[in-house]
Amino acid sequence: MEEEEELEKRRAYRRTKRNRLWYRKPRFLNRGKEGWLAPSIEHKLQSHIKLIDRIKAILPVTDVVVEVATFDPHKMQNPEITGVEYQQGTLQGYNVRNYLLEKWSRKCAYY
Repeated sequence: MEEEEELEKRRAYRRTKRNRLWYRKPRFLNRGKEGWLAPSIEHKLQSHIKLIDRIKAILPVTDVVVEVATFDPHKMQNPEITGVEYQQGTLQGYNVRNYLLEKWSRKCAYY
């Protein structure tokens, strides 16, 4: 019963917080524009361009081809892996503390 009361209390806090923001005018024109990239992807793109420019300063490069592909290390070990099997790795059911103690022969890893 207490859990339901806590949920109701949190719900009320959320609603009052939303109502406190009444003075803000609605924002509808803040959506992404054509050609816009997320900051992380923009950084990745700029890093690639910078690297290509450095190479072009050293070598006579005329054409650049960039291949974008996903890499799945699990598929390399087990080509038939699917779905939930991704979450059930080699350490499933293993206590992490015991695993680390066993791995480091019950000695501190820093010394």
